[in-house]
Amino acid sequence: MTKQELKAKLDGALKQFDENINLIAPDQYSKRPVAEGDLVEAMRQVDYVLSEFRNAILEYLS
Repeated sequence: MTKQELKAKLDGALKQFDENINLIAPDQYSKRPVAEGDLVEAMRQVDYVLSEFRNAILEYLS
């Protein structure tokens, strides 16, 4: 894997993360209180993107 391919994978993971987070909270300036389920889903999305980063970096290093 080249550095450019790694960058493309990381950029793709960030784009997917952004899209998923926007589904959870489309209006970042909303005054609606955050529900516990929203927080759980947001943390799940963080876990997914970090896992994708880890896998892409390990693939690049091998």
